[in-house]
Amino acid sequence: MTKFFSKDLADNVGFGIATDIAAISADLHTDLARMAAVRKAQGRPTFEEEEEADKAEFRQMIAEGHELDPDVAAWALED
Repeated sequence: MTKFFSKDLADNVGFGIATDIAAISADLHTDLARMAAVRKAQGRPTFEEEEEADKAEFRQMIAEGHELDPDVAAWALED
């Protein structure tokens, strides 16, 4: 959990809340790692591979002239 603890955050919101956030972040990290392992065992694409496929689809939509939400367009065109 210390990996996710931020002294700057603790200074801004207090030690207790920062500790809670660090614990939630550690749990989330564990859950994501577990889900990635299950996906791999099932032969499914990684989160990164799936995201790249999604970005490619949105890039194609942009190339075809579709207007997308600015945040979605920025995400699709990053890298």
